[in-house]
Amino acid sequence: SMKANPSKLLVQREASYFLQNMLVHENETANAISKSRVVPIIADAMANEQADAEFIQSVCGLIANLALNKRAKAAIGKSGAIPCIIDALNPSEDLDVKQAACSALKHLALESPD
Repeated sequence: SMKANPSKLLVQREASYFLQNMLVHENETANAISKSRVVPIIADAMANEQADAEFIQSVCGLIANLALNKRAKAAIGKSGAIPCIIDALNPSEDLDVKQAACSALKHLALESPD
């Protein structure tokens, strides 16, 4: 759905929330997502001027959960998502966005348990 609708933020936001829930301690799911083009697509969409706080929060939450997997963490690093997460911290006054962005950066910085 994300590949078919790369410019539809609502679809991407809901897909990000769905994938966050699918990732709870599931390395196979994280590996599958990291092999797909999902992270670069949503990272690009974060830079879209129409991306609202809820969308950015959902993407950061997905990246935070993905970053708990070593293979996915490497894919996130290659995707260009890290500068997008950092950029999300600056203009936002939404505490939920800041918390999600900080969680994503924290998980990316920590050693993966797998």
